[in-house]
Amino acid sequence: MKRGILFAGAATAVLVFCSLVWSAGDAPWRTVAGSPFGRYIVLEPKNPPRDKWPLLFVLHGLNGEAQSYGRLWREATGGAYLVVAPQALPKIRGDMKISMWNGSGHDDRNYLLAVWDEIHKKYPIDPARTVVIGYSAGGYALWTIVNARNDQLAAVIFQAAVPRWNEPAIKGKHVYLIAGEADGSFDREKGGKAIDYLTRMGADVQLYVAPGADHGSVYDKVQSAAKWIADGFPSASKPAGAVKAPDGGP
Repeated sequence: MKRGILFAGAATAVLVFCSLVWSAGDAPWRTVAGSPFGRYIVLEPKNPPRDKWPLLFVLHGLNGEAQSYGRLWREATGGAYLVVAPQALPKIRGDMKISMWNGSGHDDRNYLLAVWDEIHKKYPIDPARTVVIGYSAGGYALWTIVNARNDQLAAVIFQAAVPRWNEPAIKGKHVYLIAGEADGSFDREKGGKAIDYLTRMGADVQLYVAPGADHGSVYDKVQSAAKWIADGFPSASKPAGAVKAPDGGP
């Protein structure tokens, strides 16, 4: 009998500990109906706008952390935007279970669209100030949103990710590319090629190359892109400030 009581107590302690770990951090996790492993964080603006809210929908890279990537963009933009960061669904890779995106998988597609739609039901989102952002593998997963919810976003940021070259949905979008000077997967040369084909597809494209950065260290090189967002996605033919930054913006 005592052994049973000890086992039950230990099990309870483990469950409490896991619960604490799961909810650690300042941003509580939100879950997705019908997706047992689907969860995402929401970081609201420090000064919520009076009318429509600007949105940054950010997707981390392979085995990344939604908390970390969401907070990176929140800090870079001064807390002026609603930041939503889904955690990639866990998948088996070799002998490990890791958090990763599968751009062609129905589970990921349905999950991302469910998060997107939930946010748009809860908040009055402004499509003219909505940006979808992806780092590395997240730059491939974001095409789900660009294709399926095209009229609900204005801009796309590819960070350390080569954009697809034949995607009509990119037409009319503002695009910002973040490359690493020493990133073999997406450097200045590949960024230049991306400018060419995205421009031919009808996008307005900017490229920033982080000096000396490789695929890992380019992760936090987002300041120039954050300024581009706050300035209203300026291009050579459109002056900064043409689109008003949200209330409390940097």
